[in-house]
Amino acid sequence: MNQFADPRRAVPIAQIPVAVLELLRFAVITRFRFRGRYWAWRMHTALGHAPSNTRGRARAAIEYGLWIRKMRRIAAESPSSSIPVASGRSR
Repeated sequence: MNQFADPRRAVPIAQIPVAVLELLRFAVITRFRFRGRYWAWRMHTALGHAPSNTRGRARAAIEYGLWIRKMRRIAAESPSSSIPVASGRSR
């Protein structure tokens, strides 16, 4: 079973707006090119065997948004990080 499709893992309701904002931010960065190569790759890797139902895909998308947020925080907090942060600056 795909980890994103596990119905036993509930996403806290308070985290949903954070995830949606991260997904929107990411969509803006990629210029809403959802049919481009990056998004095709991302959909295959993130949701490759996810359930075909809308609820399962929505849960997977929310969890992906939360994962983006977590990775951005890690990159921003790491003093020796050379990973570009959201504003395009490098540390």
